[in-house]
Amino acid sequence: MLRLFRDRDSQGALDIARRFEEPSTRKYGANHTATLRFRCIIGEALLALNKLDEALPYAQATFEAARANLGPAHPDTKIAGSVVYGVYAAKDDTRGMEKMRPFARDEQLTPPPPKPDGPPPK
Repeated sequence: MLRLFRDRDSQGALDIARRFEEPSTRKYGANHTATLRFRCIIGEALLALNKLDEALPYAQATFEAARANLGPAHPDTKIAGSVVYGVYAAKDDTRGMEKMRPFARDEQLTPPPPKPDGPPPK
């Protein structure tokens, strides 16, 4: 699935993760790291596909499950939180971004360099 993301096939990654989420839930449980990782991939794929209204509640539920069951310092909680942060950033929701900032990946906190032909950064 990571290769699909690298190749910018978010729909393919979404399809595969959705196909394996339910069997993972049955075998390991809804709060197992394997299941939570599939859920993170689904949230991130929805974000990449700009399906923000579908991505936000899904990503939030995944983050809450990870935080409650794995703790706030667990790497999977950080991943789930960074997906929520990314959705808030895509929606230009600064309050949501601020709330999720502790869980954002370091590279998410640094804005990308401006495009050569674009306006200067604010």
